[in-house]
Amino acid sequence: MRLVERLPEGLQAWLVRGDTVGQQPIGLRYRRIFILPTRAGLGYTGMLIVMWLAAMNYGNSMAFALAFLLAGLALVFTLHCFRNLLGLELRCQPPEPVFAGANAAFPLQLNNRSRRPRLGIELHREGSLQEASDIAPYDSTVLTLQRKTTARGVVAAGRSRIISRFPGGLVFAWSWIDVDSECLVYPRPADTGLPLRFSGTSDSLHKTAGEDQDDFHGVRRYQAGDPLNRVNWHSIARGLPPQTKLYQSAAQNGLWFDWHRLEGMDNEQRLSQLCRWILDAEEQGLRYGLRLPHTEVAPGQGAPTAINV
Repeated sequence: MRLVERLPEGLQAWLVRGDTVGQQPIGLRYRRIFILPTRAGLGYTGMLIVMWLAAMNYGNSMAFALAFLLAGLALVFTLHCFRNLLGLELRCQPPEPVFAGANAAFPLQLNNRSRRPRLGIELHREGSLQEASDIAPYDSTVLTLQRKTTARGVVAAGRSRIISRFPGGLVFAWSWIDVDSECLVYPRPADTGLPLRFSGTSDSLHKTAGEDQDDFHGVRRYQAGDPLNRVNWHSIARGLPPQTKLYQSAAQNGLWFDWHRLEGMDNEQRLSQLCRWILDAEEQGLRYGLRLPHTEVAPGQGAPTAINV
């Protein structure tokens, strides 16, 4: 099986020519299914050759009969292994967005429209097993293709294989699948929050003492740099994690997360910090807006709009 993974990229592309999951649904037809012996199958073949030579040498009819029987059994295994994949239909379902560093999951739906059960169907990528399942007659299952993400942007599902070793494991049948699907990857959220110095005056957490006449709105977890006059000391006295008080004006007018206020950071660090603030604001139920160099998102449009910008 590893030999198959080492095939040149050009040959792999030729094997899946004209057939991608983007042309949904696609069916596993005769010309898309290939079959080779496994290591056990090669050993089985060697055993048959030895039995055949021994039968010829000793003229033993029983040895001939056993060799022919085992050879016929291998042919039956080969036919059933091929038919285990033949006629399956595949659809690629839309993947859910993830944050950088997490695995992008591409759901592949396999439909069995025949009265035969499909047993031991495996999904492989780059030589490693992703998932396996049986499919009952006239039923379907979903196998998930996982890809590691390292940076924001989009990640493509790429090429994978559907494999069957059923029955016997003497041969394996496979089909290349060029999954035409992409997963949106959000910036990795910052591990620790920075002081929330939002642009504007009425929505800043860093007000002077004379400006603290607003109605109390709620609390959120304390972040390094928050003003001490906003710390909820009662929660600390009760042994709870430190919290920072929020006031009604911030919730009414909306917080502003401003790209230009994050000085001393590169672009990726700014995006990570903004992502963390957006998630925190969503968790606390706060209204917020987002200002980027060439884009502005008004308060109240939610995390999906802000993060997708």
